[in-house]
Amino acid sequence: MTTMNTNDLLLLIFAGASLLVLLWYSIIKIQDALHMLQQNVYDFQRYVSWMNHHIGRALPLPEFIPALILLTYLLWANVTVLWIGLVAIIVISLYLGLQLQKKRQRNTKKPLVFTARVKRLLTTVLLLQVLVLAAIIGFVYFAGNIVLIPLVLVLLVASNYYLVLVANIINKPIEAAIRNRYINEARTIITSNKNLTVIGITGSYGKTSAKNIVATLLGGEHQVLMTPESYNTPMGITITARTLLKPIHDVFIAEMGAYKLGEIHELCEIAYPKHGILTSIGPQHLDTYGSIENVQKTKFELIEALPSDGLAILNRDDELIRSYQIQNNCHQIWYGIDRDDVLYKASDIHFDQQGMSFTVTQTQTNESALFTTKLLGRHNIYNFLAAIALGHQMGVDFASLQKTTRQVQPVAHRLEMKKQGNVTIIDDAFNANPVGTKMALEVLGRMPGKRIVITPGMIELGEQQAQLNFLYGTYMKETTDHVILVGPKQTEPIQSGLASVHYPEAHLHVVRDIYTAFDTMRQIVGNEKASVLLANDLPDSFNE
Repeated sequence: MTTMNTNDLLLLIFAGASLLVLLWYSIIKIQDALHMLQQNVYDFQRYVSWMNHHIGRALPLPEFIPALILLTYLLWANVTVLWIGLVAIIVISLYLGLQLQKKRQRNTKKPLVFTARVKRLLTTVLLLQVLVLAAIIGFVYFAGNIVLIPLVLVLLVASNYYLVLVANIINKPIEAAIRNRYINEARTIITSNKNLTVIGITGSYGKTSAKNIVATLLGGEHQVLMTPESYNTPMGITITARTLLKPIHDVFIAEMGAYKLGEIHELCEIAYPKHGILTSIGPQHLDTYGSIENVQKTKFELIEALPSDGLAILNRDDELIRSYQIQNNCHQIWYGIDRDDVLYKASDIHFDQQGMSFTVTQTQTNESALFTTKLLGRHNIYNFLAAIALGHQMGVDFASLQKTTRQVQPVAHRLEMKKQGNVTIIDDAFNANPVGTKMALEVLGRMPGKRIVITPGMIELGEQQAQLNFLYGTYMKETTDHVILVGPKQTEPIQSGLASVHYPEAHLHVVRDIYTAFDTMRQIVGNEKASVLLANDLPDSFNE
């Protein structure tokens, strides 16, 4: 009987410890990979693009150091090298795992949701790993060198982000079948309610706010259901219809989002909207649309899907909406602030810390009324105009609309006012866009005390991103006293824009993370009164 000496026992303990730490790190990596895949809507191209832009996260170079050391051992058979390799696995896996875990804990704007789909993906990933491990064991058995196990395991863990991608491809037919079944159920629920009026709302920005306003204004006289939060995808509308839509509802408001041509049309094939609101068209998600013309065509898929007896509620102040040749003979209702050739026009706009007031005129009858709201921003005037126009056309009088307008609550993270001692926070942390950012700065410019903006800039604007962020910087001079930019590299175009208008360097602060940004803000404010605009909080998939 062979006895194990102390060195062999220690080597075995270290080998076991290295495998346990490697397993722990693997779990963290798989969770992060699933999180990023979910944030990229399970789309192959978007997820691959994310990995290419975050290669240091998907394939950090230190992961390969233990593999190189173990490969060296296989060539030289030096036990010291093996020891170094095992220690390297423990130290590097612990370091990278803790760093990734810290990053995941801090970037919690939209955490991983363990949906049924994620659980199915996780099962497939684990099955793939079991198959690979079985192949490794078989290979080691024939090769006769046990050191191949930690070597291949290190490489397997390094490939976890790509393994999740493979699992997503494998599961695609299963997900398609499940998706189609649920969609058909949703269609049946929607079409079986003969008293139901479906309202679709889309636009490059303003969808969620407009949806909430429409729901409140119609809620006084109708049983209204709207898609919750930003449930604006096929499955978002499907889940809402299957789980929340009841026979008592006579109005269903479906927010409709898209990243490329055809996606709004697909949503219309699920919800069958009778009326549609198009809030705005602008350069958003250009990295997936490819061009502003594709954005324009996609947003009008809602309007062109409406029935002949439906209503299209359109913003005439938006040039990309106004100039489009609509391929539909449904009734078109136009609204605006700047133009006179509209049916519903807003004027006499006033706003302060408490909210806004504005007059709406129905230009054919010259009927007008004064509306007041807690909400802020010119873009919300457009959202109210759309909702008032639709409600009025559906038979709700101005008096009722005035009352319900006062009841509308701000949507979280969309120009939401919050008091924190001597500081008024204007929370506009939801994804920023070129129109919304400018209007948010306009709101900040009218606020009392020191005016501070904290922002990482705008994203998903394709080739125009740098230029639009440059312009964003130029707009800040007249409306802010201090600018705090989050991310030195990310905000370079904004810094250039600020420099071009000779913004005081002493009032520009560039920091690495949002926590430092808040510390800087507190130092600037001190005991004085201040208004602070939080403009855009990047999704976790953009944080690095």
